[in-house]
Amino acid sequence: MKNILAFAVAVVLSACSTYRAYEYPPTYAFSSTDELFELSVPNAKKRARTLATSDYKKGIYRTLFFGYPTGEGPEERLLRKKYAVYSIPIGCVVSDSVIAFTETYNDTMKPLLVSHFNTDIFAR
Repeated sequence: MKNILAFAVAVVLSACSTYRAYEYPPTYAFSSTDELFELSVPNAKKRARTLATSDYKKGIYRTLFFGYPTGEGPEERLLRKKYAVYSIPIGCVVSDSVIAFTETYNDTMKPLLVSHFNTDIFAR
């Protein structure tokens, strides 16, 4: 049982660390969530709103996701190809502050993009 658990942990860690950032420019990558673990939830939300607004103004259109990265699905591919909106993995290990950051970033970015493209690009 111990070997099975060790193998499962190794598979998850390997998948998380080898997720290929093959489809988006390097400036779109989210470098690290380490600093987010140190933030309170209100501070994580504030940072997310600030970053999403700043990214939008710079033309960096992305949404963030956490959990097990499984690669680009059809919705992500459509957003990337048609609108240059990239789905960026934020990591496999999360905390309340990482979840708050991710959700707030997306809740800030998505309405900006809907307004920018003049259509709900996320409706499906």
